[in-house]
Amino acid sequence: EVRSDSSGNATLHALGITPRQGDVLKLLLQGKSAKLICKELALSEGTVKTLYSRALHSLRATLTTGLQA
Repeated sequence: EVRSDSSGNATLHALGITPRQGDVLKLLLQGKSAKLICKELALSEGTVKTLYSRALHSLRATLTTGLQA
């Protein structure tokens, strides 16, 4: 399981990203495939894809809100 320090988790939370979504994003940024992430986090491929999709949605919403402010 991949976890950042408390300030990293606070940043993810501020962006609307859950800790588990953060785990998936961190592993993807390390260049790991969805199948490898499934094995590392003991999740199904569908769950990994859903977590990734929801994280991107949260990031888009946060960025869009920030640009409109």
